[in-house]
Amino acid sequence: MTGRPRGWRHWLTLARTPRGTADPGPSSVHRGTTRLEAFSDGVFAITTTLLILEIKPPTDYTHLLHGLAIWLWHVPVLFDAAVDQVALHRLQHLSFFGTAVLFWWAVLWRSEAGAAAWHVVVTMLHTSVLGALMALAPRVLYVAQTATAAAWGLTPLEDQQLAGLIMWVPAGTIYAGTALALIALWIRNSGRKARQAHALNAV
Repeated sequence: MTGRPRGWRHWLTLARTPRGTADPGPSSVHRGTTRLEAFSDGVFAITTTLLILEIKPPTDYTHLLHGLAIWLWHVPVLFDAAVDQVALHRLQHLSFFGTAVLFWWAVLWRSEAGAAAWHVVVTMLHTSVLGALMALAPRVLYVAQTATAAAWGLTPLEDQQLAGLIMWVPAGTIYAGTALALIALWIRNSGRKARQAHALNAV
């Protein structure tokens, strides 16, 4: 890449720069880094909130099953094989879809709000880690997947970085928003139960 970085490249440029180092580029790149740091701090704050409120974790493991499917199929050898082989590609997406249905069923219908928040936070954490690994990898991990990157004006490494960045920040932000909504719902429900218990004790 030459010239001034644009768009998503701002995020990647400073995502690799440790905090406290000298300015590596224009102020707009700094704004990209600030957003990444804010997202990371937000993830930490949400997780800490769950611990401080002593919200019980879920008793089922649908979030772990979904996570296993995501990480297993993102092993580079398996991911590239799924690109080249139709049967594996269909199996890959079937496992993504099936475990995602189980995951969101547990979040939206089966679990109470606190446990559902844990489902979402754990998923947010591990998918953000996977996205960061893809975005910050110094070399191409998915050769078959990025083979057509030039048609989009990208190098194979940039294609992989962009995919990782999307998984890391935009998708992570959706999980974070969902987790915050579930925590707020848990707090509201807990307050209502406490008031009801107090009213019963007062009778």
